[in-house]
Amino acid sequence: MSMKYPIEYLDEEREELEFVKESLDELDELSEQTARVLKVFDLRLKNLGKIAAPIFKSSEKLSSVYYNAGAAINSLDNTLKYYNVSSQDSAIILPGIQEDEVAFYLDTLKRLHEARDGLSKIQLHSAAQNLKDTEKLISIGHNNMRSYINSKIKKGSKKIDPTIYPSSDKIPTISEDEIYEINQLILQYERTGLESRYSQELGESYAETRSKYINESLSELETGCVEAFKLSNVSEEDEKMSASQKKNPITNFVIMNADMTQQRSNASSMFREYSDNMIKMLYSERELTYMLMPDFIASKGFLLLSDRIYLNFIRVSQKICDYLAGHIYSNFINAIEFQSVCKEVFIKLNDMVDLVSREKFEINKLVDTISDPLNKSFTGLIRTLRSATNKPKASGSGGIYKPTIIAFDLLKSMVGYKGKIGSILAKLGDRHWNESSQEQFSLGPPVPGQNTPENVFVHYLEDYVSAMASMIEIVSKQQGHTTSMFAFQVNNYHFIANSIKYSSELSAVLDEKVPLKYENLTLRNRKALQAIWQSCLATFMSSNVSVTEKLELFNSSFEKICQDLSSFSISDPNLRGNLIQDAIDCLVPKYAKFLEENNVNSKYAKYDVPKIEKKIDETYSSREMS
Repeated sequence: MSMKYPIEYLDEEREELEFVKESLDELDELSEQTARVLKVFDLRLKNLGKIAAPIFKSSEKLSSVYYNAGAAINSLDNTLKYYNVSSQDSAIILPGIQEDEVAFYLDTLKRLHEARDGLSKIQLHSAAQNLKDTEKLISIGHNNMRSYINSKIKKGSKKIDPTIYPSSDKIPTISEDEIYEINQLILQYERTGLESRYSQELGESYAETRSKYINESLSELETGCVEAFKLSNVSEEDEKMSASQKKNPITNFVIMNADMTQQRSNASSMFREYSDNMIKMLYSERELTYMLMPDFIASKGFLLLSDRIYLNFIRVSQKICDYLAGHIYSNFINAIEFQSVCKEVFIKLNDMVDLVSREKFEINKLVDTISDPLNKSFTGLIRTLRSATNKPKASGSGGIYKPTIIAFDLLKSMVGYKGKIGSILAKLGDRHWNESSQEQFSLGPPVPGQNTPENVFVHYLEDYVSAMASMIEIVSKQQGHTTSMFAFQVNNYHFIANSIKYSSELSAVLDEKVPLKYENLTLRNRKALQAIWQSCLATFMSSNVSVTEKLELFNSSFEKICQDLSSFSISDPNLRGNLIQDAIDCLVPKYAKFLEENNVNSKYAKYDVPKIEKKIDETYSSREMS
């Protein structure tokens, strides 16, 4: 077996290993020395850190002092600058706004606000006067800005006639170009950081400016409305009565004169027209306001504007309400329409500007004010017709009794307001207008569940017509003799029957039994007149009176009846024809028979048959109505 390494090689390796060992020993000693040096160095660094830390902290404080000193210097510069702002900017603010310098003016105003905020933080007496001057200048600046905006609004605002425009969106306000210009101007103004105080003042100035134009546009309607109500006053004679007398339907015939009908109609329609156009203009104005201004300003501005228009409406309406409440019977239809319009206006305004939550109930008070006398007037009208002590004297020329015509005109007017009147009456209670239980149930007791406004309204009309008949009967008894009484009744009952029968409005509401009742009353009085004519023949059957005396008595009685009836005008040709025929039918055949049976020569009789017929015709000839 041979050896892998020779001995000589191993010896060489041993020598090298010893050298490496010696080197490692030296390196180990050197490492120990280095460690000792590093330990000493570390100790010295620690000592140096203890010395350097206070120095570093001192340098930090010095940097902070330096920074604060710089900030203080800058703040002092700004403060000194605030001290001079009012004097520097007064030359810009005081003269007002130039057309081409609006942006510059608004920047100046914004700078004044910044100066005010800065000065208000300085607790020095020297800043107080500068702060006061700055605030005064700010106030002037905002006033000038509002005036400038208002000048633009006034320039585009014009008085109009709202009646010629069918709806609010058709009403002209301010041109589109002017709306855009004003809108941009207000937006620029808003960007200055507009405080609530100044936005409120802008809304107030806008409301004041535009409300003037709206009220001017409504002024003619307002004036015409008030004048129309003044014209629809009672007669001069009635005005001389005391207020208590005028309101007492028992002692005074309180239904207004027929010749005021047209004026009454005009007054009602003009108040409605005034109210409708006011609402129409407010709708238009609301749209304009929100086009001109941001919502938070527009909402306040429009509310203030609408309140100005509202207060003017209340002022006008209060005058009308006071007048109507004092002259309720001569303005019965006016009062119904006034109450209705006020209710409608309240609903529309409440939807628009929320009157309820703002506790604005002036319109409701107007409704309450007129409702009390109006509610009582339904009973008053019935009582004034039934009263035996208040009737105007019938004309000596006969004809239709004028109060009958007046009362019937009012009846026809009621039908035009049947919905409104029916609602009022239903709330007051069916037949509440009657004074006694006998009157209340004259047409039968109320039927539960059928007291609808429509039914109650019909009941009222029926009782009203019945009261007219009572009036005719009362006045007829004031005539000088029985013949005139029956003639008066037949004339007026016929008028009522035909007026209802041939009125499409009344015949659509009233049952046919109503005109039939007065046709029967007319017929009854025609028969009564026939009986009077026949009374001329009373002696013809007597055996104790000579023919000559019978003719003389006939002539005397016949002429007396003709004399009594000759003062009466029968305006209706059909009724006149019927009355003539009634008289001829009940008189002529028996008179002719008497002449024939007694061989009376017509030449010697004062009245032959043709003369009798002619005399009757002349008796019923038409004359002017009373």
